Amino acid sequence: MSYYEIDATRIRLLTGHLIRKEQFILVSDIHEISFKQNLLEAPLRIGSLLLNTRMGEFTIRGVYHVKQVAEDLRKKASYY
Repeated sequence: MSYYEIDATRIRLLTGHLIRKEQFILVSDIHEISFKQNLLEAPLRIGSLLLNTRMGEFTIRGVYHVKQVAEDLRKKASYY
């Protein structure tokens, strides 16, 4: 199970079934933002958000309107 919140400065990511783990990713630490979708996800506009940061790679699955979320994050990130 995963849950995420995205605001102007950070992404809060909660993951895990039995043991919950909370991580914060600063938007300013993101180096690369991309997304992927399979054939079933594309018509529903759901996909996985792929983030490369100083701390490593993060994948957030089940993001609704993933293309728009990726574009919005690119505008907020400092690498552009």
